[in-house]
Amino acid sequence: MPIGTIVATAAGLVTTAGALTVGGMLLAGTINLVTSFGMGAIVRRIQRRRQGEQSDVAGVFGALRGGGIVPCSFIHGRWATAGSLVYRETWGEDGKTPNAYYVTVIAISDLPVTGLAGLIVNNKPVTVDLEGTPATQGVPIPEFAVEGKDHLWIRFHYGSQTAADSYLVAKFGAHADHPWTAAAVGTGVAYLIVTALVDNELFSGWPEFLAVVDGIRLYDLREDDTAGGEGDQRYADTATHGFSESPLVAAYNILRGLSYAGEPFYGGKRIGVLNLPF
Repeated sequence: MPIGTIVATAAGLVTTAGALTVGGMLLAGTINLVTSFGMGAIVRRIQRRRQGEQSDVAGVFGALRGGGIVPCSFIHGRWATAGSLVYRETWGEDGKTPNAYYVTVIAISDLPVTGLAGLIVNNKPVTVDLEGTPATQGVPIPEFAVEGKDHLWIRFHYGSQTAADSYLVAKFGAHADHPWTAAAVGTGVAYLIVTALVDNELFSGWPEFLAVVDGIRLYDLREDDTAGGEGDQRYADTATHGFSESPLVAAYNILRGLSYAGEPFYGGKRIGVLNLPF
């Protein structure tokens, strides 16, 4: 089973080159991290496996986080997360029902991810086709259609976006209290936008979500023919890195240090390649 763990607890806030902001409030950025599942735990797990002992397994991050400053996190491997709350608002009418469309924005990872592998709504897997024909509010979830009328949609950003979400800007760009402006790009942040149309039979309350995510790109020595492997990956070129569920690949990357846009983000800084031979 992949480790794919969510990291970590915030120790303090530092400056960031690209943060997700709404109404001038910092919602996700670079944070000094104290890992809740650090390298010591990875090493202990590897040692126990070598010794034939039963290892512990990190649990799914199932509670939607929210509040003031939320710790930065990222995912490696395939894992499920409820993410952290970024924004909530309503719009539109449905018949005589005002504010009928309820929108929630959920941050999934503070480093770009490689894919959305699935979605679980109220503890049940649902069908997600990101390549399907979207409505304005996103691709519909067919399990929440009633007599041909959709009631749940999602939009997903992988963290590679260079502009604010057009749907959010169109609906809330001029909001009087907390607008979603063109400045709310969320650079480097993977996030999910969920829109639900009010229906008392479908929703007794706001549905709970788990996003099943294929995590960040990782460098794999075995895929680099200049470092003893076979392939085109290069450590210095993150565009050549790929998705991996290997805990050793994750450990290697964290020991050497993860970065974003050329800036250190998390992990080791002084451990050189000579200390981590093939």
